Amino acid sequence: MHDILFRVFEWSYFAYFGIAVLLLLSWTGFAFLFRKYSNVWHVINMIGACVVVFAILCVTLLTRTRGEQLLRLIPFSSFELAIVYNDVYKQIVMNMLLFIPFGLTFPFVLQKTKHPVLWTILLAALLSLALETFQYVFALGEAETDDVIFNSVGAAIGTLPFMIMDRLKHRIEKNEK
Repeated sequence: MHDILFRVFEWSYFAYFGIAVLLLLSWTGFAFLFRKYSNVWHVINMIGACVVVFAILCVTLLTRTRGEQLLRLIPFSSFELAIVYNDVYKQIVMNMLLFIPFGLTFPFVLQKTKHPVLWTILLAALLSLALETFQYVFALGEAETDDVIFNSVGAAIGTLPFMIMDRLKHRIEKNEK
């Protein structure tokens, strides 16, 4: 698993962007195809959400070895580091990419709640905060405020297919009246 992560880290920004766009477009397409089979789509997203959380746990905690307890609490301090270390930009992008699938699946799981998009982003932030706390307590990497911020941004980006389908659903309902 660790080797795979290093290979992915070597990809270009164009590849990262392509993956993000492909995920967003394909999930929007699947949501459209399954719109009449909402129970099936709900189950697919519940399973997907479980797989996503497990994958996030694997990437952020289970593949790491103990090291130093490092903590960076200043928001957006990654941009200062990026001046010296160019790879920091890739870490920012990868933090967002890691949580896009979270944003893809969770709003469809939470669609019966009052604000599924807001709940999804809040849950992503809480999961990210918990992961960063574990990383710090067990010395599994650098715990950063920026990781929580960019993970949440990734989840927010991932909610776009849900928002598109929600608007489309309301327009269809409005036209049927």
